[in-house]
Amino acid sequence: MFIKQKLKASRTCSGKSPETNHINSILISNFMKTILKVLLLCTVVVSTLSFSTSKQTKVTVTAVYDGLEEYGYNFIVSKDGMEHTLTFQDINESLLKTYDLTTSEFVGKTFKVTYTIDTETMVDEFDNEEEIETLIIVALEKL
Repeated sequence: MFIKQKLKASRTCSGKSPETNHINSILISNFMKTILKVLLLCTVVVSTLSFSTSKQTKVTVTAVYDGLEEYGYNFIVSKDGMEHTLTFQDINESLLKTYDLTTSEFVGKTFKVTYTIDTETMVDEFDNEEEIETLIIVALEKL
């Protein structure tokens, strides 16, 4: 009799049985978790798209290989009587099988170098943009 009175009292307070209230709270909790996951995913996607953009340009030059440093592959380019060094941060792996630039074998040799300039624009939390260029050798021909 005490249990019936307790159930009757709980029904009169909320208008539903305790079992129904528990099921409803579980459903609401699961729904809220799903909404939170969707919002989090949307935030990540929007952040990724707004914080960096990338564009590539392909360039070909004739240059003399100057060796490998810890920051990249150095080639000397002459233009209008002036020499300057191009440093490439990356190279297509298949090219290293043909021309092992990690040794001194090709230092001083002239190459036709085709490379891409991968420019990535990063936006920080204050909406300041910074462009980062990465030079990548995509083709190499010994002259």
